[in-house]
Amino acid sequence: MSFYFNSSSGNYNIQDSGNKFNGRSIRCVFVSTAMQDFTSTTCANLEVAKTITLTDIRDMKTYNIAKLDDNICRMTSNLRLGSDSQIKLTIDDTDLTSTSVYDSGRDGWYTPVVQVGGAESWSNPVDAKHIFQRASPENSADNITYGNLYNWYTATAGTGLSSMTTNGQEASSSICPKGWKLPPNSGTGSYVDLVTAAGIGSNSAGSTKIRSMPYSFADAGGYYTDPGRNGLNYQGNSGIYWSRTAIDVGTYVFNFYSGYVATQVSGGQKFFGYSIRCYYAG
Repeated sequence: MSFYFNSSSGNYNIQDSGNKFNGRSIRCVFVSTAMQDFTSTTCANLEVAKTITLTDIRDMKTYNIAKLDDNICRMTSNLRLGSDSQIKLTIDDTDLTSTSVYDSGRDGWYTPVVQVGGAESWSNPVDAKHIFQRASPENSADNITYGNLYNWYTATAGTGLSSMTTNGQEASSSICPKGWKLPPNSGTGSYVDLVTAAGIGSNSAGSTKIRSMPYSFADAGGYYTDPGRNGLNYQGNSGIYWSRTAIDVGTYVFNFYSGYVATQVSGGQKFFGYSIRCYYAG
């Protein structure tokens, strides 16, 4: 026996007398698992702390998504967008405000070719595109665990500039999937709201909790271009995540390491490489 939908003579109902040897018609339901097709309704229907997996159609990489304590649906794995060839981003698949942010004379905003490993400095690291990938191939264990590292110009799809030195200025775009955004420094979608709602304190207990399910923040470290730290540092010890909000010559970031969690740190120099997690903004 099985359930089936019966429609006849203007009436319809669900019946449970569908013998399996009878022939019935089939109609399929389309259910998209693309991040770009995620909706406010889907987010509203998710249980808090329930994790699902969605696919970024720009490069077909998958990410864990969960609705967290602040009732915001967020990535719970780090962005890995980037490849050994350029990827075209457009207003149809990416958080770009308009075609005005496209590369000059081109049909989209193109990611740079990733730098794989190594400790060489990023030339012209401020208002230029840079992505650091830990290892090759793209689907290696370290890349999946920690994600890529981006300077702020790249994280904001070229709208976060070194000239933005007024506290509170926000980049208008990002390389997050369409419908998703970089968190602001405060307000809806911010890390401040998240840690407050989750009861995560700036102590060892909070540092342990932010690393655990369903938050799963990774100790991804950062890519530094200053003397003495040239290259990847602090992987396995700390995590630093971009916001879209500038302050002075730097940017607000979310930072944690053993015994410490900080949501409004102003130490995010725009030319360093940090992690990205996007939240769903509709």
